[in-house]
Amino acid sequence: MKSNYMLRIACCAAALLCCAPLMQSCGKEDSPAAQTAGSSADQMLEEITKDAVSGTEGGSDSETGSETGSVSSSSDESSTNADTKPAGQTVKNGDTEYVKADPASPDCAEATERLNKYFDAMKSGDVDAVFDIMDMQKTLAYMKQMYDAEGGSEIETVEELEKQMRQSVQDSVDHSLSNTIVGVYEIPGYRTQIDEMLAEMDENIEEIRNSDDSSKQEMLAKYEEQIKMTRDMLNFDSLLFFDCDVTADGKTEETPLIMVKRDGKWYLEMTFMPAMIGYVKKSKIVAANSNAKSCYAALQSALTDMEDEDHDAASLDGTYTLKGSDFENVKQPERVETEEEKMQYLRCRIHEYFNDITKYEQVAFVIEKGSCSCAALDCGKLSTLRDGEIELFGTYPNMTSTDTYNTIGSISDALKFADPNSDR
Repeated sequence: MKSNYMLRIACCAAALLCCAPLMQSCGKEDSPAAQTAGSSADQMLEEITKDAVSGTEGGSDSETGSETGSVSSSSDESSTNADTKPAGQTVKNGDTEYVKADPASPDCAEATERLNKYFDAMKSGDVDAVFDIMDMQKTLAYMKQMYDAEGGSEIETVEELEKQMRQSVQDSVDHSLSNTIVGVYEIPGYRTQIDEMLAEMDENIEEIRNSDDSSKQEMLAKYEEQIKMTRDMLNFDSLLFFDCDVTADGKTEETPLIMVKRDGKWYLEMTFMPAMIGYVKKSKIVAANSNAKSCYAALQSALTDMEDEDHDAASLDGTYTLKGSDFENVKQPERVETEEEKMQYLRCRIHEYFNDITKYEQVAFVIEKGSCSCAALDCGKLSTLRDGEIELFGTYPNMTSTDTYNTIGSISDALKFADPNSDR
């Protein structure tokens, strides 16, 4: 994948997302955004930009690249595969329902043609066409507003921003890239989700206006233009979700793209990120691996405690598969001599270090020479657009990814995958 292109476009996407989370952060101290980034607007902007530029969803060392908000490069091989599901059938990804769009419908045909033109324009370096399909002038105006609100930057004019973005597109031309549209979906509830987000933002804004906190009111005034532009950008007539495969350097990545119809014309949308409509597969895989890592760390700490207290942790060497409920209400034994007592001690200490362990149906780990070599968790069902509902496992230190998560069918398979020395 052309990572330099992804980085630059992600920066743009980050700018476009700053406004709504910012207002949530300022309006309610206990809002999700406030809990994530704190009450400082500068912190919020910094966190959003950092996540977008790093190409992660929530941050993890398990994968690089971005499925959320990424914009693929182009190819003359762009096409729409034959439907794998009949038009009108509802499928789910996370909590969002997707209805297979009718490829013969005028909207779907127009949006598909427009997206394929984008692919062709990116492949050939036709910057004007790319800018038109991405509605870039509106994006650039928004970015300039954000820079101004933040006290200015080295970029003084929209023209300078445009020059930089044009150069980014030119630098990203790669004639070897190919793209395939795997499926096109309608999302029946997207308008409700947008309206709910805007309603919450309005509520938070009203709280700020009625508060005695002058700093928050100053911040509200500071971002007034971005708020207006956010509303304008989210005011579109139709939305179609394109599930695409993008191939570069011999590697194919599943890439979500969204086309919206605004004032009778279809645009590649960068403000309404796929994560907002439940394209959550990668983030859930990242979370599963993160929890497996926490379990692994808890095991290491518990085994270290055993050694420090002369309980011979090495005597527990082996492979273990337990239930999350096995860690509930466990008390440290008065003496730690038998294997059963040592395991009770271990379960008690693991729960102290990682109390969420009780949430998981199955927990598996390997102890070698008194140390944990790998761990795996059964994290429940994952509903995906392409694979349907499957069991999701988190693994550590070798972690699953969007390329491998659906190859693991059991907790024993997951533990084998987690082992860095295993022959997979």
